[in-house]
Amino acid sequence: FEDNVDVLAISRTLVAPGLTAEDIVLAHATDDGVSTTTFVFPGGHSVTVRGIGNGEDIVDDLGLL
Repeated sequence: FEDNVDVLAISRTLVAPGLTAEDIVLAHATDDGVSTTTFVFPGGHSVTVRGIGNGEDIVDDLGLL
């Protein structure tokens, strides 16, 4: 995943209504501070993004569907 180049599409059905991209990162993302950010959503759904070690860097790369 390349910051400011790629887009991670997240379905709004995975998150609470009205959340912004920043809210989603704060509520669902954890990062290792090096190169991996993992999102964990209700129902056991998750996605791991390699190349983003700080979850805050992906806020402007989320596309909410």
